[in-house]
Amino acid sequence: MKVEILSQLQNIGTNVTNVHQANGNESYNAILRWCREVVEEMQQVLNQNDSKATLNLMQSIKPKEFAPEQDKVKIEIIGDYYWKYVNYGVDGVDFKRGYPYSFRYIRPSANHITAIKKWITDKPVTINDYDDTDPERSKTNAAYAIATGTKKRGITARPFVEPVLTPAKIKELVNEIALATNKEIKLRFFGAMTNVSTTKK
Repeated sequence: MKVEILSQLQNIGTNVTNVHQANGNESYNAILRWCREVVEEMQQVLNQNDSKATLNLMQSIKPKEFAPEQDKVKIEIIGDYYWKYVNYGVDGVDFKRGYPYSFRYIRPSANHITAIKKWITDKPVTINDYDDTDPERSKTNAAYAIATGTKKRGITARPFVEPVLTPAKIKELVNEIALATNKEIKLRFFGAMTNVSTTKK
């Protein structure tokens, strides 16, 4: 049985089965247990790093459905599209830190303003210059100010993928499947910076 692990979260976020149904396949169950641990540990790191402006990212992290009967299984941990900005950081227009992503313009897009307004509501965030005669305008103005400041300064990287998907964590999966199947296991790990191959009998 060959298992491929992708540590890069894919930009799916939807079309995901939330709950895997375990069956009698011991290797399948071992993979599910490992995936649950990985998701929980990533959520814990996000929580410790205070990277949970809302709970949306934490709740979006989950294993993608896979077919257990295949000889070759690809395991993917997926999350909302902006996971990479949180994990790797974003350079600001005025402040560069060498991150792989960067804002190009100060002026925020309409989608950015909409996302910040949702964040203001979900967090919730107190608006200093709140006008109860026109609350929507107050929220829009606050969102514009926050989005503009973010684009100037950038987003500080708060890694939550690499601290969890370590070589030791990958070996745990190899060991669990090997014990469950009593067979030779070959594993290729495709991470952000590494490509590790290992074998367990």
